[in-house]
Amino acid sequence: MMRDEGPVEWPEEDDIKMCKSISVLQRDIHELPDRLECPELRYLVVYARDRNCSFKISDTFFEGMRKLKVLDLTYMRLSSLPSSLNCLTNLQTLCLDQCVLEDISLVGELKNLEILSLAVSEFKRLPSEIGLLTRLRMLDLSNCTKLEVIPPNVISRLIRLEELYVGNSFTQWEVEGLNNERASLAELKHLSQLTTLEVHIPDANILPKDLIFEKLKRYKIFIGDVWDWSDKHGNSRALKLKLNTSFQLESGIKLLLNGIEDLCLDELKGVKSIIYELDTEGFQQLKRLHVQNNVEIKYIIDLRGLVIDYIVFPALEIFSLKNMNNLEEICHGQLPFTSFRNLRIVKVEHCEKLKFAFSSSIAKGLSQLQELEIRECNIMDAIVIKEEGEVEDRDMILLPQLRLLALHRLPKLMSFLSTQKSVINDGEIIPECDLDFHMPILLDQVVFPNLEILELSYIDSEELLQNQHRARSSFKLTNIQTKSRFQNLWYLKVEGFGSLQYLLSFSTARVMVQLKYLFIKDCKVMEEILLTEDLGEEEIIPIVLFPRLNILELKDLPVLKRFCIGSNIKFPSLEIMRIEQCPKLKSFIFKPVSSGIIVSKELKEMNSEEISLTAMQPLFNEESLEKLLVHDCGSLQEIFELQGQDVRETQVVTTIPLKELILRHLPKMKQVWNKDPQGFFMQLKELRIIDCGVEVIVAHEDGTEAAARLVFPKVTLLILCKLPKLKWFYQGAHTSEWPLLKHLDGDWMLRVWRNSSYMIFNLICGSLQEIFELQGQDVREPQAVTTIPLKELDLRCLPKLKQVWNKDPQGFFSFQNLQEILVGECESLKSLFPASMARCLMQLKELRIVACGVEEIVAQEDGAKAAARLVFPKVTLLFLCKLPKLKWFYQGAHTSEWPLLKHLDVIGCDQIEILISKSLSFQERVEESQLKTSIQQPLFLVEESLEKLLVHDCGSLQEIFELQGQDVGDPQAVTTIPLKELDLRRLPKIKQDLHIVICGVEEIVAQEDGAEAVARLVFPKVTLPFLCKLPKLKWFYQRAHTSE
Repeated sequence: MMRDEGPVEWPEEDDIKMCKSISVLQRDIHELPDRLECPELRYLVVYARDRNCSFKISDTFFEGMRKLKVLDLTYMRLSSLPSSLNCLTNLQTLCLDQCVLEDISLVGELKNLEILSLAVSEFKRLPSEIGLLTRLRMLDLSNCTKLEVIPPNVISRLIRLEELYVGNSFTQWEVEGLNNERASLAELKHLSQLTTLEVHIPDANILPKDLIFEKLKRYKIFIGDVWDWSDKHGNSRALKLKLNTSFQLESGIKLLLNGIEDLCLDELKGVKSIIYELDTEGFQQLKRLHVQNNVEIKYIIDLRGLVIDYIVFPALEIFSLKNMNNLEEICHGQLPFTSFRNLRIVKVEHCEKLKFAFSSSIAKGLSQLQELEIRECNIMDAIVIKEEGEVEDRDMILLPQLRLLALHRLPKLMSFLSTQKSVINDGEIIPECDLDFHMPILLDQVVFPNLEILELSYIDSEELLQNQHRARSSFKLTNIQTKSRFQNLWYLKVEGFGSLQYLLSFSTARVMVQLKYLFIKDCKVMEEILLTEDLGEEEIIPIVLFPRLNILELKDLPVLKRFCIGSNIKFPSLEIMRIEQCPKLKSFIFKPVSSGIIVSKELKEMNSEEISLTAMQPLFNEESLEKLLVHDCGSLQEIFELQGQDVRETQVVTTIPLKELILRHLPKMKQVWNKDPQGFFMQLKELRIIDCGVEVIVAHEDGTEAAARLVFPKVTLLILCKLPKLKWFYQGAHTSEWPLLKHLDGDWMLRVWRNSSYMIFNLICGSLQEIFELQGQDVREPQAVTTIPLKELDLRCLPKLKQVWNKDPQGFFSFQNLQEILVGECESLKSLFPASMARCLMQLKELRIVACGVEEIVAQEDGAKAAARLVFPKVTLLFLCKLPKLKWFYQGAHTSEWPLLKHLDVIGCDQIEILISKSLSFQERVEESQLKTSIQQPLFLVEESLEKLLVHDCGSLQEIFELQGQDVGDPQAVTTIPLKELDLRRLPKIKQDLHIVICGVEEIVAQEDGAEAVARLVFPKVTLPFLCKLPKLKWFYQRAHTSE
């Protein structure tokens, strides 16, 4: 056996000559020997690593193994089978699973073949030669999703076939006829020994009426176009039927119902009840029953006028109903007590006339029930209904194994258990008992001690509200009863209760020791989550609630004021907390001054708004929190309270392992932290504050005179956006350190960034005036240069930004890794960077400036006399758009080098008169005028690499290329620009300049002064000259010329 850890090379021939079995599994082998001489070999398996690679098998490979009985070639790409395959006259099993196959007709010569598997392989047509394999007992074509054709009379010739698998594969069965191009289902009638069948028949109309499956022991037959072949249940006898009439059941299909394990029915016209109409023996072996999309069935079980002495559905484990619009009851009549005794999962959805799920006699026998889900049953008023005389008033219905209970959108539901005494009588609800959960659907007569998941949504009838009010004044459940319900609950979701004012009592909360996830949403009148009214007059509130609560989500609770009233309540395991759209929320744990950890009788009777507070309470202060998200809480003023600990005075600090903090739409929040958070939030990685009323991120501590040192050692992402009131990060003198910061997107900027590793620098704000403040830095003093590894600089929507640096950064900052710069909508910006920095942008590749007030790109150096030399060795793209004040790239005398510039776009730059010059005489003219001349500068001194030039909407532009001073008659003096695409549009003042559109040009090529000879104009590579909407155009070239 050769596996991944084995040798790559084949063993010597003598070493394997006498082998009887060889396996090559997932080896990185790309070819096999031309011939394998193994005369005693019985078993050969080769699993390729990747069927996309070409794996060749020689035509002589199988000649030396004539005794081979089992051949398995898996995960291969085979255009054809090797001719030596016909030497394997003793071969009984051939497996070509998960292969890409083309021509496999040679298989028809393997006359002794008994097992042929092509499962999960890619091929379109089954060769007709397969019909020659008359000894074949098993044919596996399952999951061959590209199989389109099985020729007629191939299957019918396989008369010894015992197992046929065509599931999730060929579905284009035809009706039996003379001119068939594909197989018909009638061919199955010839397979008298067939015991196993897997097949999907999309259209029930092609079923032969006389098709009998009397010998089938294992089957998976899907009829209809609504079924998904994937099956996670794995039952050996499964039928999924979508039949147009009940007469189609009279075929051999109905015979299979007697021993069926998995039955799914869709529509099934003509059937009123499942029991007796489909099976008169009660489906003794059925494990799963699913019925959907039926408008005729009134009862799953109808026992009217019948007396049965056998158990119905004794083996049923999964029972689901969906879209049964005429269903009134699941069982009509009295069933034996142990019916449904093995039922584990029940799902009911969209049953418009169903008033209850089970009678109490059936419910008492559901000892194995683990999951119960009921959704969108509009008139259901109870889950279980007590039958008269069946359950006494104080009897319990025990569901000992129930782990999941989900009730969704049941608008008429009044209770889980309904009795003759608790139904509506003349419009009055007569309550029978109280509830500790403060929800009438969970009564004390139904007990589920192992409940783990509870989901309740949009169950909000008027009767529910009345029952809730009555519950507050009636007797309480004992601690034993409470504990017996919720001690194992770990997931609780409550949503869409428009009349629910509170959720839990403290007595209930005490026993929810396993609760890990609590989600409450869209409860319009809920004011608090926990109610303290069930406490004694001087009862101590537990310090720890929900010891394992890991995730808490509160969303769309418009009148929620607090979680509860109490003191020192802890959630020691809480890691994720999300609070959204709670506009009345001011604090999380409301801590009255007088309470300590005791809730007095007087406090209970006071209105919460009348209770005085020493100060506004923070939202939360838990020590286990890792992620906090707070959105749209209009009354919230404070998030954290850090008073009482000073990291400078003690080494013992209670740290909060918060990693992600997201605050959004909090208009009354003035600060994030009320003191220096150093030491408390050492794990913080992401901080997002958006659209809040904060004036300062970290509040200044009274009496603090020394400069604060703010350290955020693990923060990688900082987003501060839409903060119109923000004035300071920290008001006093301070330094800030962000050693791991990688992404910054915000309304402000820390003044000095040192030792940072951020890679993307992105700002969106309205009040920022400068990015980097170099206050106090003196470039004349020697110091270490700080390299900032910034690769992308993105500055947008900064209307007040005047400068990126308030001083020349040369000498103390280096941006040598900067590759892309984008500056947009910075109306106050005069220039982008000083000349000293421009000389250091050796890695810059792309520069884009859009809708800014810049007059020059590179600012002139103070006192500069010599011509500046600006080099941009890697810039390939330069995009200048909507820069109405731009006059020049650099105001003073200079040379610029752009050796790789290929793409230049200039759009909407109205102050530019000359775009490009290559003449050094320009430098001389500027120097002669001592930099103060009326001579118009060109925007660029461009290199010879430019391939694409686009110029639009430049109202003052008169010349595109200034060629003055160059002798075009001297080939060595001419500068060749490899321009491939030229696009000029809406340039009204241009006089000279082939894509020219809507311009004021009078001629394309201007005449040189003194030129008398006939000009020869050559455009060797132009394929499409395009001149359009040029009303002033008179000629291409004014004088005598030829053009090529």
